[in-house]
Amino acid sequence: MVARAQSTPNLKWELERPEDRKRWWVRESLYTIQPRTPLSDSFYTPEWDEAVLCIGEELSFPNSRGFNARTVNGYTYLSPMPITDPDLIQKRLPKFLAKMAELQANPEQDFARYHAEQEREMKYWKAADLKNPNLMTLLEYWRRALVTSDRFWKLHFLIVFPRHVIAGMFEHAARDAGVHASADIGKLTQSHGMTHQMQCDMELWRLGARAIELGLKETFVNTFEEDLQKTLESSGQGRVWLGELNRFLDVYGARTVIPIELHDRSWQEDPTPVLGTIRSYVAQGGRYNFDRLLKDMAEERQRLSQALLNGISDPEAREKFRNLLESARKFQQAMEDDNYYFLRGAIVQVRWVAVEIGKRLAAGGALDDPDDVFFLRKEEMERALVDLASGLYDMSPYRILARDRRARWNEWCRVQPPPYLGDLPEELDDFMLTQFWGIRGRKQLDESEGAVAGLGASGGVAEGVARLVFGPEEFGKIQPGEVMVCRSTNPAWTPVFSKISAVVTDQGGTLCHAAVVAREYGIPAVLGTQHATRRIPDGARVRVDGNAGKVEVL
Repeated sequence: MVARAQSTPNLKWELERPEDRKRWWVRESLYTIQPRTPLSDSFYTPEWDEAVLCIGEELSFPNSRGFNARTVNGYTYLSPMPITDPDLIQKRLPKFLAKMAELQANPEQDFARYHAEQEREMKYWKAADLKNPNLMTLLEYWRRALVTSDRFWKLHFLIVFPRHVIAGMFEHAARDAGVHASADIGKLTQSHGMTHQMQCDMELWRLGARAIELGLKETFVNTFEEDLQKTLESSGQGRVWLGELNRFLDVYGARTVIPIELHDRSWQEDPTPVLGTIRSYVAQGGRYNFDRLLKDMAEERQRLSQALLNGISDPEAREKFRNLLESARKFQQAMEDDNYYFLRGAIVQVRWVAVEIGKRLAAGGALDDPDDVFFLRKEEMERALVDLASGLYDMSPYRILARDRRARWNEWCRVQPPPYLGDLPEELDDFMLTQFWGIRGRKQLDESEGAVAGLGASGGVAEGVARLVFGPEEFGKIQPGEVMVCRSTNPAWTPVFSKISAVVTDQGGTLCHAAVVAREYGIPAVLGTQHATRRIPDGARVRVDGNAGKVEVL
């Protein structure tokens, strides 16, 4: 059974396994912004599936085993795995409660242990020589990268899944205490202090100020970002500044525009999106008051939290709520920090090894272009490397296979995939899908006209010019105070939040990246509208109500 598809008629939108065709699936577009290349799909889709099951079983969620991920024509679809047997739910409940109590007891100690392990692995990779090894040593590096990624995924979910559970528990407790708006509940856990993400944003602004200090303002303002690096290399002050940029990229450059996609180049490989962001900061004077931002957000959180706690008369209930609030804050902060490690170890490091393999395969005649390595599946790429090392095999089949796959992938990039497959319920009762992805059911996804509405994920009201943005390469066109309208955001988008007055997305809920960052910057957010990028004209003046979850075109 297939939903109405807005796509080319020659593509068949059907899941491979008969059992899967009996279930309903919703399209994942927070991370799958474009169709996945075969290498990414063959690696990350099973990885996602297995990591979810692994952590779901370790934590023993009573009524769910998490969700499955499947790929259709390169696009990812998700389906929950609910547990409905009352006896099994009761059997799993004690372990779940014990595990959650253990995780909340001293989370800082767990986080420190996770990050110490990740730091050790990152140190190994910093010392690894990927340029010069023989083919079989390169294969060993590849398999070590897969192990690294697998471990980083599991550590990531050991933070993310408890965070989602605690966030759900906290939301219920806050509503019982009299706070009903999602945006107001979000304010109780905002302001996470000096996370890796906040440090990254501050460094980007510092680089903007440094460019002005070195007398490079006119160069930045009058040069397109794609030409900036070459222009800066032609002057002494420009080379000084580029040296500082390279030091920044050495720390924060393991980010990609498209998450969980090995084909996409990292900031360190192509700093054009970073240069575009800094260019806009230079145009604004290179100054942003982070001290005031952190102080204001923390004070607002403390004021609202204290007022709510004062309204709980029973001392035991008040202390229980306080502990839950602190747990929610700690896990949210940990998730923001973990993105720094996860992006490097689970995604970019794997890409960097694959890039080197692509160069070797292209030099050996197995590929037309090194980038074609991303159009082989994982097992095919490994076999090609072994075949090349043996010197006994015709390598042209790999070249033809990758060439054909790239052509097919280019076709997939031009289609609009259906928002769901199967008999999706009109309204969903699934916490992860509604609160993280902002998917609320068939009625929402089938709407073809009407007002732009979604989840009020960050409170406040703002008016401004709507700017449609489909990737960080378009950050330069956003003027200060405009409203960013996009499909979704990820950590590579965070630097633009210091420029905008509000954010509106097609997909995403109160727990997603855009919601968290909007609250950190104190701007309204309406997320999970599904249709904003199609219904709001670029350049229109809009009013964004983050309290009510509505967007009005003025």
